[in-house]
Amino acid sequence: CSASRMIDCDLAVLHLKEGNYFWPGSGAKKGGELITDRILDAARKIAATVTPDGRPLQPVLAEKNFPSRAMEAMETQHVIDWVNYDLPEHEVKKGEQLGITAAIFLPLVQGNECLGCLTLLTSSKTEFAPDEIALAESFRDQAIIALQNTRLFLETREALEYQTATSEVLGVISKSPNEVKPVLDAILKVASRICEPQTAYTMLLDPADGLYHTTATHGMTDEFRDFLQNTPFAANKQSCTGRAAMLRQTVYIEDTDEDPDFAWSDAARRGNFRSALGVPLSRTGKSVGVITLGHELPRAFSDRQIALVEAFASLAVSERG
Repeated sequence: CSASRMIDCDLAVLHLKEGNYFWPGSGAKKGGELITDRILDAARKIAATVTPDGRPLQPVLAEKNFPSRAMEAMETQHVIDWVNYDLPEHEVKKGEQLGITAAIFLPLVQGNECLGCLTLLTSSKTEFAPDEIALAESFRDQAIIALQNTRLFLETREALEYQTATSEVLGVISKSPNEVKPVLDAILKVASRICEPQTAYTMLLDPADGLYHTTATHGMTDEFRDFLQNTPFAANKQSCTGRAAMLRQTVYIEDTDEDPDFAWSDAARRGNFRSALGVPLSRTGKSVGVITLGHELPRAFSDRQIALVEAFASLAVSERG
């Protein structure tokens, strides 16, 4: 890490931000030696949650830590003489434990968006000199450019993945013109690959009882699958599936723990999900079914992922009449 080699600091960490969470993407100690694995291991011990690929996520909360403060304000935070600075008690203790005497937190701002934060910590002085801050800002700017280039690459790759996914679903539809199950199975399989939920299932309306029954499932425990198959859903606000069916529109519950109308907390625990996405299969103004995805993290689904599942639902209904 160039910052830790060229600026007198004991530790340099590049935090990356996605949505309302951030995590350490890389880190180096004095002299430039990379210690990213050690930083990630330490972060996992205090993380709010750890993603399946091992990222230790912390919520961006300005009152909790300085990286969050810098990212929320989108302004550099320079902490001078840490132990004598006007800090919350938990920050004072953190400084004492790590021997921090000064720190600088530089948000990675692109337009109206913050991509992360470059953090520099030192134990050898009580503040960073103006020329050191200017050098840190140049490293910050380089990081922004690198992240932009990476994002453009990923967006291109994502577009190709989405095109491939749509082609796969269309292929199954064309091969199974009179069968529902293979199409729903294919939609759940492809949607799960793109969105990485902990649970994915489709429920169809049974006109006999007016309830929605499980027809297809993907990527869940046997216990939760049995629960779904023995628990039909009504069209009401109490569940994501029922709400999407009732409203006849996509429902995205960003955090089931914070939704006042969500009454299926036990189901969420069984299925290990905090955010839920329900997309109705609508025909002639009526919800004939619902595709539902559940993710262990709150606010887990992006706008593009939601749009993809909506496209699948539209294909399933339009192609089948």
